[in-house]
Amino acid sequence: MQSLINSTNLATVLGVSNATVRKWINCGKISPIKKDSLYSYFDPLVLPFPEFKEMNESSWEKEEQIKPARTYNSIELFAGGGGLALGLHEAGFNQILLNDLITMPAKLSVKISRMQMSSKVMFTKLISNLTAEK
Repeated sequence: MQSLINSTNLATVLGVSNATVRKWINCGKISPIKKDSLYSYFDPLVLPFPEFKEMNESSWEKEEQIKPARTYNSIELFAGGGGLALGLHEAGFNQILLNDLITMPAKLSVKISRMQMSSKVMFTKLISNLTAEK
């Protein structure tokens, strides 16, 4: 089965608005393969944009083997529920500090503690009280 991309995803990949995609359709720059009440659908292999050629020709297995040249650390102020910390950890970042005025919900706190962040600190005071010693 042919893999199609809808008009909203096309706009997102190209960094343009949905209105721009509609204008391109109306002026004939791109032609949808099919339409429904919400979207137009396109074959990414025939779109006239180099971004899709690059995506089609890339090797995901090869991309997964790329490792960062160094460790990236993050300090998160106003951590809230900790969702960003979890996402950054999954992306390979090492969180060295999480800060918020309130303690995060128990479920996320447990998940964050399982991230094996050896230098993790949860600082629950005003950031103006944060010093290098803490």
